[in-house]
Amino acid sequence: MAEHTDYSLLVGESAKVKTIFFGNITVVYAGMVSDAVYSVVVQWSSGNNSLAYNLYLGKSQKEVHLPKGRLHVSSATPERINFRYRD
Repeated sequence: MAEHTDYSLLVGESAKVKTIFFGNITVVYAGMVSDAVYSVVVQWSSGNNSLAYNLYLGKSQKEVHLPKGRLHVSSATPERINFRYRD
């Protein structure tokens, strides 16, 4: 059964959205770079391997595909993002 978890992050805050075998997927809210674009940082680690990348998304985009799941963004402001993570 799919996991559904709601998150609310301020700029710079992070949430571990998925634990995978020997690792985690973490989301960090990086704020809004303009009135119409917000940024989310995805961090992934497994054992001794890790990576991080920024996603720049239009404010109207409500779904973001991540490794092993999706974010459904309900709102993004310059200070806060509210989203639900689904497997």
